Amino acid sequence: MKKAIGGFLAAALLLCAASSPVRAEGMVVSRECIEFIKRYEGFRSHVYWDNGQTYIGYGTRCSPGDYPGGVTEGEAEALLIDAVSTFATRFSNLLNGYGITLKQHQFDALMSLTYNIGNIWMDDSNRLFAYLKSGFEKYSDLEILNAIATWCHIGQKVSSHLVERRLSEARMFLYGDYSGENTQDYCFVKFNPGEGDIEHSIAFFPADSAYGALPVPTRAGYFFAGWVTEDGKRLSTGDLASENRFVTAEWLPPAAALSDITPSDWYYTYVLRLISYGVISGFEDGTFRPGSDVTYGQAIKLILKTIGLPDPQNTDNHWATGYIEQARYFGILDENETVSPDAAISREDVARYAARALAQPPLDPEPTFADTQDGYALALYHTDIITGEVIGAVRYFHPQIPMTRAEISAVLCRMLDSGLVL
Repeated sequence: MKKAIGGFLAAALLLCAASSPVRAEGMVVSRECIEFIKRYEGFRSHVYWDNGQTYIGYGTRCSPGDYPGGVTEGEAEALLIDAVSTFATRFSNLLNGYGITLKQHQFDALMSLTYNIGNIWMDDSNRLFAYLKSGFEKYSDLEILNAIATWCHIGQKVSSHLVERRLSEARMFLYGDYSGENTQDYCFVKFNPGEGDIEHSIAFFPADSAYGALPVPTRAGYFFAGWVTEDGKRLSTGDLASENRFVTAEWLPPAAALSDITPSDWYYTYVLRLISYGVISGFEDGTFRPGSDVTYGQAIKLILKTIGLPDPQNTDNHWATGYIEQARYFGILDENETVSPDAAISREDVARYAARALAQPPLDPEPTFADTQDGYALALYHTDIITGEVIGAVRYFHPQIPMTRAEISAVLCRMLDSGLVL
């Protein structure tokens, strides 16, 4: 929202280029900032409409009937300078009232932002204004960049032009860089919470670095199961910010029918996800039995269902026979391997079956685990599907210990999140 201004102020007033902090009183926009704004606004000699408002020249607000003969580039620059100077005077007064000191490039960046979107950001509910009042030195560069770059929408849609401009303004603010270059150093994620709520719907991350922490939305009566990309993959904290992404929240209803698991249990969300996907279920008595050992038959069935294979026909008295034969057919079990379907399965065999189901070959021996160098366990460790247990500074896999239903729920969800399930 840009405001039409009457008379012109002298362009010479805008030649301030101080780099050290100066008092807000009397601060004016630098010539570099004017040129920056001109590059991003572009020049139009006649009145044009944009988002229900009329503008002219370098994006200066005007009335529809103004300037019937159009303006020259010089006249447009004078209009721009006049408008920006008015914003600068008002902003200087605000800064002075709070006793805030800014460097010239910080002042310029905020004035470019204000010229483009108006003073909507100057509200205590907006983090950029909160940062300004409490002191930018308290926040990281990435926090400040996100506070500026979040203003990149037209309605609810992300504008690539505004993304580039906001990142350029952030670099101006942080580093005194007026070039408008190096905006490719960041990638964004646009978060759609669906029926839930989220504080900030877009976040920017350093390109080609791991995301790290991702925001967690809220929704009354539901549990957040993670962010899903447009191609159906789950976004994880270890993924690299290699491109701009649009993700949607996955919500799960509470497992109220299962009497022995609660939302405070570490495996609760894993179990909810698998139940919602039809991979796993509770028992007829309404329990899940998270601490019970998984049998060979149960583990093989769960792994096959996780990779999307249909239920086989059962040709034997035991319910698991068809799953075992199916696993043997697909090379998950060795051709001559015999298993006892009701026996508790070892963690080592879960790793072997899961890795084969994901077409992951065994890795060469390495000292990741103190108690095994099994290649399949290592393959799953390096795909973030198993983690082992760290005691002191030593990591253990416990290859011969049975796996519980809670533990295999985590393994199955991580298989789904790995991007290896076709």
